[in-house]
Amino acid sequence: MSAFPEVLILGFGMNDKSNNYHPQMKQIKNKNSILPLMMALSVLIFFSTGCKKDELDHSYPAEITPSNSSDINGLLINAITLKPISRGLVILSDETGTIVLGEKRADPNGKFFFSDVPDGVYSLKVQQNGYQTMIANGISVGEFNPLGNFVGLCPVESTIIKPIAAVSGIVLGQNSLPVGSATVAISADPENLTNGYFTSVLTDGNGQFYIPAIPLTSIDNSTITAFKIRVMKDTYDPVYETEVFLAKNQLKITNFTLEHSSGNEKIIFEEKFDSLTPWIYTGFWHRHENVSVVNKAFPQYVKLAPNDNSGGSAPDACSGKYSAWYGEESTGNYMGVPASGQAGLSGGTSATANAGLLISPPILVSSTTGYATLSFWTWFEIESNNPGSNGHDLMDILIVDANDTTQQALVGRLNPYIDPILDNRDAIPFTSGGFNQRPLWKYQAFDLTGFVGKTIRLGFRFETVDIYSNGFRGWFLDDIKVTGNSMGTLFHR
Repeated sequence: MSAFPEVLILGFGMNDKSNNYHPQMKQIKNKNSILPLMMALSVLIFFSTGCKKDELDHSYPAEITPSNSSDINGLLINAITLKPISRGLVILSDETGTIVLGEKRADPNGKFFFSDVPDGVYSLKVQQNGYQTMIANGISVGEFNPLGNFVGLCPVESTIIKPIAAVSGIVLGQNSLPVGSATVAISADPENLTNGYFTSVLTDGNGQFYIPAIPLTSIDNSTITAFKIRVMKDTYDPVYETEVFLAKNQLKITNFTLEHSSGNEKIIFEEKFDSLTPWIYTGFWHRHENVSVVNKAFPQYVKLAPNDNSGGSAPDACSGKYSAWYGEESTGNYMGVPASGQAGLSGGTSATANAGLLISPPILVSSTTGYATLSFWTWFEIESNNPGSNGHDLMDILIVDANDTTQQALVGRLNPYIDPILDNRDAIPFTSGGFNQRPLWKYQAFDLTGFVGKTIRLGFRFETVDIYSNGFRGWFLDDIKVTGNSMGTLFHR
């Protein structure tokens, strides 16, 4: 199922009616005066633009409340620090962006509000000293969009060189009610340009999300021409939107509807780590219980993402009480023995590099369908200096020979092929949520069809490669499954 029309958005419920509208906006509140102006504006838009188609715990500013369909509400934040841009100027224009209809200053929490906006399609622009201008187009109001409006404007500071864009929207269920805690992830299209989904967020209680600071170039600085968005939540079928085109300093508004899944998985193997099973643990891999473990490298050597309110604690398991973790209970990170004399915010320098393997019991991939898929949930926090495929803190997915565990085949690697947009990143994390984003449990899947009929072991290998920036919390795994479903059955409708 593809995303429903991009103009569906939802937002803040503020009651500030003191909007400084263009005189045209005041006139068209009178329904008798709206027709001539709207007809003229419609003609102008038609000929100038052509016919157009069609967890809840962001740790962002306060949760958003749905608004009336005649309002445009939103949030204005710094794309990197995620702090509100207080008193930032938001300009409301017609669909073409050429006729200014009003402007509003964001409040100290970054919220802005335009009330009683006539039916139609509009654009918003933010202008603020010290920030690059960001534009959001295709904002539909009134009869065009009866569910209300939310616009998450996330400009970057003027000093940022790399081109970025952003995405915001809402996720609804079949009953048109919001779906909270859905995972919304973005990758290049095709995925191999970024090695999968490099940034993920969770929808809040109103189904709303925004993904700021999306790099528009891959790790080799080539331009990413299109993106792909995936929306997932347990008990729902995943939804994709392909060929998502993003432009520098523009916000793309896109929205999704999820349908409940049939739940007809053919499970070949499953591991939740809640009972003792004969996995092999080497290096810092171990079975971790939900207990309070805090990263001792924070805040001396490493930083947390700006929307991470965990205090550096290890996460609870994705489900149950246990997960597998590459990291040490005694330190809360994978630095091992720290190097002496290192400076503050070094990222955590180790005395030596380290690596380890997590290997499953033997699995007979006996699929009656002829297909097989490996899926699991993962949470990670690693360095951001060079997290790419040929970089550091590598997270490898392996097929290991059932009888000779030294024989290993690489199935995939979780490290992204994307270069973070900031310099001086020693202490800044790259996580399962993305660069400088709080970590979250994220779904991953790999095709095992080529191993049907064979007995295999699964392998998960972590390798720091070097001694630098190893003071992060590491790699967690949970809810590992091998199913007799094809990737197409799992991920495409």
